[in-house]
Amino acid sequence: MKKIVVANIKNKIENGELEKTYKNTGDFKLTMPDVWNACIFCVENYLDKIIFANDILCVPPTKTFLEFYKLINPSVNSGSFQFTGTQSQKIGAFWGFVFQFVLDYKRYEKAVPVNTLGVKKASRFVKGGTSALTEYTSATWEGSKADV
Repeated sequence: MKKIVVANIKNKIENGELEKTYKNTGDFKLTMPDVWNACIFCVENYLDKIIFANDILCVPPTKTFLEFYKLINPSVNSGSFQFTGTQSQKIGAFWGFVFQFVLDYKRYEKAVPVNTLGVKKASRFVKGGTSALTEYTSATWEGSKADV
């Protein structure tokens, strides 16, 4: 069984694989540092919940992230805060990269409505055979969750 180690995910992202795969994310860390840091924080602390929401509840990872982002950054709950289309794309690309190119999921055929903080639609992902949640949980229980 493949173990998901958070440090491996962070290394792939921080070594530039995200921006090589999705060209529009090259300035993500610089132009949206609070969102970037929240994405990394969610990978480190909530990836199992994001995988569960995707695999079991059929909630796109971007939608789950946005719900965590509202908890992490309560100032966006004013009702008027909206990400721009470009910002939404960068967030979606981040989670698409994690699921498709790190966790080895395939993108679900069409995006589903999200309508949260200006993000209109987001993709769900499917995994052939086993759920990444099982793999992540096993890694956590065996004490191999990365030190970050």
